Amino acid sequence: MSVDIKHYWIEGFVPDSFPAEFTGAYVFKGKNRNFLLNKQGYSILLDDELLKDVEDHNIGEELAVLLIQHRFLLLDDNENAAEKNSRDDIHPVFFMIDLTNRCNMACKYCLREAEMSENSKTLSDEKAVEICDHILRYCKETGEDKITVQPWGGEPLLEKNKIFLIQDYLTEHGIAPCISIETNGLLLTDELIDELYRRDIWVSVSIDGPEALHNGQRVFRDGRPTHSIVEKHLMRLSEKFQGRVSVIATLTRETYTHVKEIIYYLVKDLKLVNVKLNFVHKSSFMDNDDLCMTEDEIAECTKEIFETFLQLNKEGYRVGDYNVFTKMLNLITNSKDDSCISGGCHGARRMIVFDHKGDIYPCDVTDYPEECLGNISSGVGLVDCVREAMKTHDYFLEKKEEKCEDCPWYCYCKGGCTVHVKTDGKNPPMTDRIECAVNETLYPLLVQQILDEPENVNLILRADHL
Repeated sequence: MSVDIKHYWIEGFVPDSFPAEFTGAYVFKGKNRNFLLNKQGYSILLDDELLKDVEDHNIGEELAVLLIQHRFLLLDDNENAAEKNSRDDIHPVFFMIDLTNRCNMACKYCLREAEMSENSKTLSDEKAVEICDHILRYCKETGEDKITVQPWGGEPLLEKNKIFLIQDYLTEHGIAPCISIETNGLLLTDELIDELYRRDIWVSVSIDGPEALHNGQRVFRDGRPTHSIVEKHLMRLSEKFQGRVSVIATLTRETYTHVKEIIYYLVKDLKLVNVKLNFVHKSSFMDNDDLCMTEDEIAECTKEIFETFLQLNKEGYRVGDYNVFTKMLNLITNSKDDSCISGGCHGARRMIVFDHKGDIYPCDVTDYPEECLGNISSGVGLVDCVREAMKTHDYFLEKKEEKCEDCPWYCYCKGGCTVHVKTDGKNPPMTDRIECAVNETLYPLLVQQILDEPENVNLILRADHL
C-alpha cells in the first residue's frame, strides 16, 4: 500500500553556461512548485519556470548560485569525494552499555535472550569502569566531548547503581554525557524518579497502549499484568519531568489495527508529547513470527499514524512521532542525524555497544557473538577497531537490491536496519523490509505536505519546540 505521488528523474549534466555538474534529481510536481531530491538526499523547491530552465540545461548565474547552495550543482569532483567520505567516516557519539540481560517482564515479542536467573549476564562495576576508560580515551583522541550513553538491558533499572556509577565516573574525568535510558517502568519509585531528575537523566518508558492492548503483550514473568503499575509510574515521571519524557509503543499484528486508539490514549489521556511507535521485528530467541506484520500492513499503519498525528496537531496538541519527525527533517535539511538509521545503518559509525565482557559491537547485537568487533582490552583504539572490522564483517556490506536503483528514498535508508535484515534470516545485500514499507509510504506523504500544505511542515516539525 504505497502512496501514489508522481515523480520523474532528470539526468545529470554539465551545463554549457556554467563550469559545474548538475547531480541529477527526482522531481515531484505540486500545484505551484516542484520538490527536487537528488541521490545524496539534498532537496530544493523550484517554481515551474526555474524547473524548465533546469530541464533545458539553461543554468544562469542566479539559478546556479541557488543550485550550488542546495548541492545540486557541484563545482568539482572533490565535492563528490567529500560526500562519500562523510558517509563512510567513523565518528561514534552514541554508546550503549549492556548492563544485564535480566528482565522482570516477559514481553510477548521479546527481541533478546532475557531472563531472571543466577546465570544472567551482568556487567561488573570493574568492567563498567574499564568501558568508561575506553570511551574517555576515544574522546581524548578525537576531541569529542558531546556523547550520549544509554545503559541497556534487559531492564536497565535493575542495575540502577551502575547507571549512576557510569555517569559519575565519566563526569569526574571530564566528559559530562547525556544519559538516556529506556525502561519498562516497573521500578520507577518516587525516590528513583527524584534521583533521575536530579541527575538530569532522560527517560523513555515502554507502554503499548491502553490496558487490554498493553497487557496482551507486556506482563510479569509469572504472567501477571503490568499496565496499571506502568501507567501510574509513567504519570509520576511525566509530572516530575514536565514533558521531558518519551514513550515507546511497539505495534504488532495484534495491535496495529488499534493504532489510533493507542495514539489517542497516549496523547489525550496521558497528556504525553513525545511518542515513538515501533513495528515489531522477528526475534532470534523466541517464536514471534505471528506478531510480525506484512509490508502492506506496515504501510497501512504508517499512513494512519501520520494522519492521526497531523490531525492532533491541527487540533492544538503539540505532539510528535519521532519517526515522522526525523524523516521530515531529512527532507528539509538532509540532517540524517539520528544515531540509528535515519541516514542508513549507523552501526559502529555513530553507535557503539559494549557488553558485560567489554566486547565491542556495532549496535544492539550483543547476543550474536559473530558480530563482535573486538574488545576494550586489546589495546586497539576504538576507531581503528571499527575500521579493521569493516574489512571482514558482513554486517558492513552494502544493502542494496535491484529495487533500490530507482527508489528516491534510498539516499536516506541505505538499505535500512542491519539487525532487521539479520533477524529476518537474511544478510546484506538484502534490505530491511520494514524500513522499506515505511519509507515508501511516509516520505511521499511528507513531500505532499511540503508541496501542497506547507503550513503543516511546522506542525510536523513542532517548530515551536525546536
